[in-house]
Amino acid sequence: MDVGRRVRELRVRRGLIIEDIARKSGLSKPYISQVETGKASPSLQTVQKLAQALGVPLTYLFLEDAFGCHVTRRTERRAVSFGEPDKLVYFLSAPNRSLEMLLLEIPSGYTAGGRTHSHEGEECHWVLEGQIIAIQGDQRFVLARGDSFHWDGSVPHRIENHGPEVARLLVARTPPGFLNMTFYEARPDQPEANAAVARSQHGRSTPRRLTRALHRKGGAQ
Repeated sequence: MDVGRRVRELRVRRGLIIEDIARKSGLSKPYISQVETGKASPSLQTVQKLAQALGVPLTYLFLEDAFGCHVTRRTERRAVSFGEPDKLVYFLSAPNRSLEMLLLEIPSGYTAGGRTHSHEGEECHWVLEGQIIAIQGDQRFVLARGDSFHWDGSVPHRIENHGPEVARLLVARTPPGFLNMTFYEARPDQPEANAAVARSQHGRSTPRRLTRALHRKGGAQ
């Protein structure tokens, strides 16, 4: 960790000069400059004075970079496409953290996550658009826009979209390592699939199974 660098970054961000910090902390300007450039190693008492002068908790100056705020602009989202615009997974969270957040788009007539998928950890989903069927074990839930659900990933589960539109879900998962994502045609042997099958019999072609998978290091199998 680099306490001096954090002191300087926070000071500059707040529009302060070294003289301001010296006046508030009682430390000399040359010494503060040496701390910021890494030429001096401050004691815990000195770091406490610097933290008070900057108006932050002492622990803030000891945080590793991995705990800092990570901003993902809309134009900077990591996205994986499965060949067509409506088959996308957007990664919204920072990499290498203990929590992963995704924007998942499931095309009409498809199942996300395979038919017998399970993994360690938990997932929480919020349906932003469309209507889906969430299946965990022998339980089935029909969910629409505004609904949310939270489940243990160790129980086999999948998400099916039998609605007429692309379903979009906000997904939070811990630990990270999003599943090897495969989209399948929604199973016609399920009662809820009748509507999708009927649509395909009335002029709408049944979507083909997508064979390309998303492979991420550390992902559950």
